[in-house]
Amino acid sequence: MDKLDDKDLIINLYALCRKCQYFNYDKLSCRAFPEDESIPDEILSMNFKHTVRHPDQKNDVVFKQIEGELTPEKLHFYRKIN
Repeated sequence: MDKLDDKDLIINLYALCRKCQYFNYDKLSCRAFPEDESIPDEILSMNFKHTVRHPDQKNDVVFKQIEGELTPEKLHFYRKIN
């Protein structure tokens, strides 16, 4: 699979990451894939369901949906903890 060039565009198109409590909106990163790694293209393109550990992960963090409606207050809270 070719590398996805514009991760911001991909994340905006595929909202699954945006609904995860481990997603860092400011850095477009995830606790499952620390800053030295990027979210794998298979996850961004939704060809891999991240409810199970990805083979390239070094930890066990998987998708966990933000409960309830995604409000600006919740976004601010999850930005602070990630």
